Amino acid sequence: MDGKLQSEVIAAGGLYGTDEQAESEMTIDSWFREVHYLVKDGENWRFFWQCRRRAKLHR
Repeated sequence: MDGKLQSEVIAAGGLYGTDEQAESEMTIDSWFREVHYLVKDGENWRFFWQCRRRAKLHR
């Protein structure tokens, strides 16, 4: 990514919200073994979403 320092992070997680009318949680998105990018931009690391491939498990 433009010659900047970068890292790939394998992550699992979810993004959840609350339905105020039903007073219940709902899943907006979830992921498992997805590869995400972190790119160093000056003093900060910037998080980029999926790089469109799943991580391979090493056993």
